[in-house]
Amino acid sequence: MLNKDDKRLIRIVISLNSVEYNIVLTSADRTNIRTVSEYCRCKVLDKPVTIKTRNESLDEFMAEMMRLRIELGRAGKNFQLIVSKLQSLNDIRELEGWREDSENEGQLLQQKISEIKEKINSISDIWLQ
Repeated sequence: MLNKDDKRLIRIVISLNSVEYNIVLTSADRTNIRTVSEYCRCKVLDKPVTIKTRNESLDEFMAEMMRLRIELGRAGKNFQLIVSKLQSLNDIRELEGWREDSENEGQLLQQKISEIKEKINSISDIWLQ
């Protein structure tokens, strides 16, 4: 916050054509600075300007992880449908052991899917800020 003595009362006006203005806007958008006037002030006064950079390989990784998250969800739903179908076959004794094993594996699969989804969500939340 500016003190009473630090108010900016002096204006410097410059004229730009549309190409120059678009260059300034594009440059300002790539920084962490909120306003174009603050960006120009920093550049004129030789203050450091932090430029946002994106890691293209991490962007590709995130796209792949989002795709995998969807596929994992589908696989989990398919597994749940299979287990539900097997549960309706309680009269067949040979399948009872397999049903119990598949339920245990299904619970483990669902737990791992949930962990992977949570990790992907947390990474994507951090990266997309």
